[in-house]
Amino acid sequence: MDKGNRSLRFGRKMMSMFDAEFYIHKIEQLNRERILRDGQSTPGRDTKRKPHQQDLPESPCLISEKENFYPGSDVVVHAHRTPPGEPQRKPKLGHYHDFYELAFVYRGKFINEFPNHDRIEIDESSLILLNPYAVHLPYTQTPDDIVFNILLRKSFVENKLVNMISDNKIFFNFFLDSIYGNEHITNFLVFKNNQEVSNLILSLIMELCDRQLYFEQVVNSYLVALFAILVRIHQQEFSEAMDGLAKNRTIADILSYIRYNYSHVSLAEVAEHFNYSIGYMSRLIKQETSMSFSEIVSNYRLEIACNYLKNSNISTEKITEIIGYSDTSYFYKAFKKQQGFSPIDYRKRFQKNLATSI
Repeated sequence: MDKGNRSLRFGRKMMSMFDAEFYIHKIEQLNRERILRDGQSTPGRDTKRKPHQQDLPESPCLISEKENFYPGSDVVVHAHRTPPGEPQRKPKLGHYHDFYELAFVYRGKFINEFPNHDRIEIDESSLILLNPYAVHLPYTQTPDDIVFNILLRKSFVENKLVNMISDNKIFFNFFLDSIYGNEHITNFLVFKNNQEVSNLILSLIMELCDRQLYFEQVVNSYLVALFAILVRIHQQEFSEAMDGLAKNRTIADILSYIRYNYSHVSLAEVAEHFNYSIGYMSRLIKQETSMSFSEIVSNYRLEIACNYLKNSNISTEKITEIIGYSDTSYFYKAFKKQQGFSPIDYRKRFQKNLATSI
């Protein structure tokens, strides 16, 4: 059995072992205990720094680390779900944090709206990482939607994660902006989810809820692994996107070269010019254009022939020679097949229409 199949089977087993209802209840219980121990707090204002977005109709509230983290803890988990039987209500007031939030959709969908009218909807196939101080309006739409929010202290990100991902510019700048207060803030990053990421997050949730001996060290290890995998996924996606752009640029250059040298070009010449084998060049052209090399050359030649027939009195024999055909009868046959008229009839019809329009 290959590694991919083993990972998939383990992932399915992990998902089947995870009791979402049990852990939602456990999360709610832990939050009640924390509130009772620390005293009920109310959302306050950050006097040191304002949120990045100021164009909401009402001032958004701050949800602070003090309200959500145990003393000494760097990571906590919250559950986002409308209790069964309660009506679905979209919140009227946005909020912002002084910590990071990673939203994981266990089931259904999760929506975040931002003051600049961005609306991001994610499902089980994606994750969203929210920057501190980014004003947003989060909500679900049905009682079946279950979202787990992993909250990360800024100090944890600054001290544990930033150095690890410094070679990934998008991640690094995302974290650096929030830490040092640069002006051009990215409110969020969206990632593709996969089985490996889901397994780590579910393991993370269980550790945070079960709170067994040395759970903090285990949680930190899971987080380092999680962000390393997210960086890997992002770099793979970026590499694939760049490969696509490079391929598009390559085929554009190839077509431009063929067009410029249409009268005498050969497949071998094009392959040599771009340092490809003849077979690979033939497959690449067919794959990217759905036409063969011969069809592309023929189209360019006949396009030039049309221009000569419409705009000059050059004989068809001379046009045949100019565009690279050695056989006039072959040119006539190819031209009529494409245009529906012989070269002579094409010239007569076009010049007649031109005279009539004048």
